[in-house]
Amino acid sequence: MATRRKKEREEVPVVRRGDGPRRRLAPDLEALARGDADFVRSRPPRPRLQDPRPVALVPGVANRDARLVFEARVEAMQALREDDAALGPLLAECLWLGLWRGRSVTGFDALVEEMLELPADHARGLAEVACRAANLPPEPLTEELVAVWMRAEAALLELGEGRVFVHPVDGDTLGLRLSVGSASTALEAIGRKMAPLASDRRGDRPRDR
Repeated sequence: MATRRKKEREEVPVVRRGDGPRRRLAPDLEALARGDADFVRSRPPRPRLQDPRPVALVPGVANRDARLVFEARVEAMQALREDDAALGPLLAECLWLGLWRGRSVTGFDALVEEMLELPADHARGLAEVACRAANLPPEPLTEELVAVWMRAEAALLELGEGRVFVHPVDGDTLGLRLSVGSASTALEAIGRKMAPLASDRRGDRPRDR
């Protein structure tokens, strides 16, 4: 029995690494493997917003609020069609918000051509200049940030007070510009708009529309 087991072990083929060139790691991974680079932990990906509505123009945003923000911003951009310096930042925010979704427009180019009567390449160029100045990408930001931004902006539009803006460079922080006299009322209105998102985070109940 011992002889049989020894024979079986001897018959097991041994696979050896060939003498050909080995696949090289990417330079940054090679440096990490040698211990020459520090390990940098990236931010964990955020979960996508859970929006059960069959027709949601913008995830996490009531359709009425998405339309309100769309209409107000298009009107503001139309008023600045002849002022490239002032229009550029609004066009950048249009990209960050994915504003065209508020009226089911097919995309940025269609929005500026149909609503602003501007050449798409010119408008995109202005937007990209403003995006570079803010060190933010010329594309929609995270679903969660856009939902909070649009809900807050809809609340302020209904009051006719204040402004919401994204912090340049960070891209994950929003700011509010409010007058002292209207701040308490504005923040109360924003709180009402945010209540469904807060309930989602806690897992309390289905989001109200």
